[in-house]
Amino acid sequence: MKKSILTLVLFLIVVCVLGQTTPKSQKEKEQAQMEQMMIQAMKQEDMSQSEIDEAMKEYRTMMPVVEEMKESGMKANSYSSEISLPIKQTKLLTNLPVLTNQELAKQYVTTLSNEAFAKIPTEIKNKADQIWTENHYSKDTGMLLFMKGERKAAVYISLKIAAKFPEDNLVKNNLAFVLAQSGYPQKAIPLQQQLYNQYKDDHTANNLGQSFLALGDVENAKKYFTFGLVVNPYHFEMNCGMGLIEAEKGDPIKANQYIKKALQKGYSPFAEELAKKTKLKLTFEEIDKPEVPEYFNAYKFKPIRATDNWQEVSQVLAEREALTELHRLWYQKREESTTNSETEDLAKISKEHLGLVYNPFAKKALFMIKLLGEDQIQQLSTRKIMTLYLEKENDLRNDYNQKLDNMYQNTSYDNAAEECEVKVQYTQTYLSESKLNHEAAERAILPKYYDWINQSLYWNAFLQSGDAYQVTYVGYVHDFIGRLQSFDELQNLYPTPERISVTCKDYEKDLEAIKALEVKEASPNCPLNIKFKSELADFKVNCKGYEIEGGELAKISFEKDTQTGEFQIAFGMGIDADINFLSVGAKGMMYMRFDSNFSPVDMGGLGEAGIEAQLGIINVEEKLKGTMGIGSINLDAIHHGEEIKIFSADATKDSRDEDAAIKPMGK
Repeated sequence: MKKSILTLVLFLIVVCVLGQTTPKSQKEKEQAQMEQMMIQAMKQEDMSQSEIDEAMKEYRTMMPVVEEMKESGMKANSYSSEISLPIKQTKLLTNLPVLTNQELAKQYVTTLSNEAFAKIPTEIKNKADQIWTENHYSKDTGMLLFMKGERKAAVYISLKIAAKFPEDNLVKNNLAFVLAQSGYPQKAIPLQQQLYNQYKDDHTANNLGQSFLALGDVENAKKYFTFGLVVNPYHFEMNCGMGLIEAEKGDPIKANQYIKKALQKGYSPFAEELAKKTKLKLTFEEIDKPEVPEYFNAYKFKPIRATDNWQEVSQVLAEREALTELHRLWYQKREESTTNSETEDLAKISKEHLGLVYNPFAKKALFMIKLLGEDQIQQLSTRKIMTLYLEKENDLRNDYNQKLDNMYQNTSYDNAAEECEVKVQYTQTYLSESKLNHEAAERAILPKYYDWINQSLYWNAFLQSGDAYQVTYVGYVHDFIGRLQSFDELQNLYPTPERISVTCKDYEKDLEAIKALEVKEASPNCPLNIKFKSELADFKVNCKGYEIEGGELAKISFEKDTQTGEFQIAFGMGIDADINFLSVGAKGMMYMRFDSNFSPVDMGGLGEAGIEAQLGIINVEEKLKGTMGIGSINLDAIHHGEEIKIFSADATKDSRDEDAAIKPMGK
């Protein structure tokens, strides 16, 4: 693998050197020199002769790739890192004409035309005229030729167009641009000065300032840049120009203020090299990033949710395991793609990395990836960006564990259900607070993670292709899913919360059963009642509560249990027969039962039949009572004041009453 990497690096150097248009003999000489350089470099890496021979064989098989790219018109990028102010061209700056009106401008264009036409070869002029004709005498023909790299033809046609349209300021601006960019800034300045005097905007100020700077006239360049930056503080070229001026003056602090503004809104290799020269520190967050295509839809992936419900703990843990499995799958993809890339031939690998040399956006892409990497180290590393939230979670978890540890110090519990009630309360509090912390972290961090991965994949696509890009892609996605998993640390669900959620899942039912048993055990027998009869209603009271009932055939009653606070209202039909001190009766009624807070408990029908003995106000009763409510059926007997359950079934609980004499059949 070391051999392949070394050969690839050397090959990229060869592409830069031999990829230019050179005579055949010169190219052969350069190629021979490059081969000797490669052989020497491999020897210094302690490669054996057989390894060197194999590497050179692979190298020679790659050379057709260079020819193939040259034939397709591709050219390698080259940038100069030499940054300095131009030497002041005093002679060229002397006696520049001032165009105060359109007539003077027209005469100036005529003078330039006569001078240029005499120097430009006839074949270039003829070809330019033909293109202008074919382009239907478009005013943009000069700019078109300039963009194609035909600068002399561009100057020629731009002058002809300016002569034909002397009052068109856009044509005049295009001519000045072509002159300045073709190496004649002194010829462009008079035209640019006239446009600046007319418009006084950032565009004309920049053009004029750049021409003066190209001629080394720092004072005038700074004058126009200063004005233009008042109009447009983030103008890329003017900020670069001012950055260069201040850097050369020896004021890196001021220089960096301009360079930073330039790189925040734009990019050029010159600006990047200028930033290096002044040791400017710029972060990815400070860059005005472009809207990038969706290479990987990160928004389809989110951290596993936090829960504030203790009964959902097991479900959330299962969801976490599913994300862990997804992370494992992407790890396998990463290993497979890396293995495949290592077995590829060098020619294929080199093609997949040629964006490093041939892509016009390569320098910008490398610059952005560099900033992304620095941002990752300084800002987006999981431990750093989550520090505050991890500290909060640690405090919450310690408080939770301390409460559980201390719950037995000053309190004793009669049963496991009571212990669970306290444990669930503490767990619920911890889950609710940790969920808020978890969601705060998501809001603060996720957008940065989403932008980070999409920007990373976008800029890498300018440098790699094919399997090489696939290796990068899979690696980034695997890393991203790992970042999502890190959010699990903000809510600890294992082992304590999970254990409580499992062992205490039925604690509420257990508490209800225990309380019901306690009520039953504490419920006294009431063999005697006190009963008052009147024409309107009968009033009966005992040690459990009281009952009021009125009516002959149509009856209505109100009954309350003073121990539990429950009360019941019933109405229906009934019949009574008195024989001396005995009374026999039966009734069928509809009832509604409420708890002590007036909340409905049950409703349905009831039937009752029995016999009572009345001596003065003392009453003794023997009777059967059945109820059929919404979810339960009960049949009870009252004997000597004691309630005896004969049959009981509660469909809502799907359970049996073990105290009933007749038990419902199980499923």
